[in-house]
Amino acid sequence: MHTRLRSMTLGQRISLGFAALIATTFILGVVCIVSMSKVSVTAGRLAEQYVPEVEFSSELGRDTQLTMLAVRSYALTGEEKYFEEATKEFQLIEASLTKGRDLVARFPQLTTLKQQLTDYETFYAQYKQLVTETKTASDAIESARKSMDAAATEFVSAMNDFQDNQIAALNKDIAAGAERTTLEERTLKVDTAAEIRNLVNQVRVASFKAQATRDLKPIEEALKNFAVIQGHLERIRPVVRQATNIAQLAKVGTAVKTYEESTRGLNTQWAQLDAIGVRRAKVSDELVAKTSAVVDAGVKHTVSLSQEAAASLTASSRITQIGLALAAAVGVILALLITRGITRTLRGIAESLADGAVQTSSAAAQVSAASQSLAEGASEQAASLEETSASLEELSSMTKKNAD
Repeated sequence: MHTRLRSMTLGQRISLGFAALIATTFILGVVCIVSMSKVSVTAGRLAEQYVPEVEFSSELGRDTQLTMLAVRSYALTGEEKYFEEATKEFQLIEASLTKGRDLVARFPQLTTLKQQLTDYETFYAQYKQLVTETKTASDAIESARKSMDAAATEFVSAMNDFQDNQIAALNKDIAAGAERTTLEERTLKVDTAAEIRNLVNQVRVASFKAQATRDLKPIEEALKNFAVIQGHLERIRPVVRQATNIAQLAKVGTAVKTYEESTRGLNTQWAQLDAIGVRRAKVSDELVAKTSAVVDAGVKHTVSLSQEAAASLTASSRITQIGLALAAAVGVILALLITRGITRTLRGIAESLADGAVQTSSAAAQVSAASQSLAEGASEQAASLEETSASLEELSSMTKKNAD
C-alpha cells in the first residue's frame, strides 16, 4: 500500500484522499438515514396507533368510572338526575367504543386491543342490561312508595273517622248510662282501632328505617303485623252494625290491604334491586378490569415503542459518533500519508533543483574561465596583430624608401 502511494502522482494522492473522505461520509450518511428511518417508522406507529390507543383507553376508563358512579348514586337515592348523568355517560362510552372500533379497523395489527375491546363490549352489554333492570326496579320502588303514601293517607283518614265516631258514641253511651255489654263492645272497637293504628304505624316506621339503612329485615318483621291487623278487623267487624261505621271500617280494611300489597311490593322490588346491585357490582369489577387491561396494554405498547425509538436514536447517535471518529481518523491518516507524500515529492524536487543549481553554477564558472581564457587569447592575438601591423607599416615604409 505504501509502495503504491509512493508510486502515485500528487494529483492521484489528493484525489484518493478526497475519495476516501467522501466514501466515509456517504457510508455514515446511509447508516444515519437507515437508523432515522427506523425511528421515523416507530414514531409514526406511536402517533397513529398507540398514542390514540392510550387516549381511547383513558377516555373509556374515565367514562366507565363516571357511569358506574352515576348508576350507584341512582341505585342508592333513586334520584332521576343521577340516571340522566348515567345516560349521558353511556353516550360517551358509545362514542369511545366507536373510536376504538375505527382504530382497530384502520390498524388490524392491534390484535390485543381488538380482543380486549371485544371482551369489554361483552361485559358492557351485560352492565347496560343490569342498569335497565335497576331502572325498572327503582321505578317499581318509587311506585310502591307512592302507593304506600296514598294508602297510608286513606288509612289515616278512614281510621280517624272510625275512631272519632266510636269515641263520640262511647262518650254518649257513658253519659246515657248504657249497659255494660254495650260499653264493653264500644270500648273493644275503640281499643282495637287504636291497636290497628299502632300496628300500621309500626309498619310505616319499619319501612322508613329499612329504606334509610338499606336493610330489609325491619320490613320483613313488620309485614307480620298485617296478619294481626286482619285478625283485629275480623274481631270487631261483627260488632260494627251502623252503616256509616261499616263503610268506614271497609275503607280501613281496603287501605290496610293496599298498604300491605304496596309494602310487600316495596320489599320484593328492594330485594330485587339489591340482587341486581350484587350482579351489577360483579360486572362492574369485570368492566374495570377490562378497562384497566386496555389502558395497561396501550401504555405498555407506547412505552415499548418509545424505548425502541430511544434505543434506535441512541444507536444512531453512537454510530454517528463512531463514524465521525473513524472519518476523522481516516482523514488524519490520509492527510499524514498525503502530506508525507507531498513533502517527499517536494523534497525531491527541491533536491533536484539544488543539484541543478550547483551544476549550473559549476557550468557558469567553467564558462567564465573559458571566457577569460578567450579574452586573454584575444588580447594576445590583438597585440600580435598590432605588432604585425607595425611590422607591415615598417616594411611598407622601407619599401617606399627603397623604391625612391
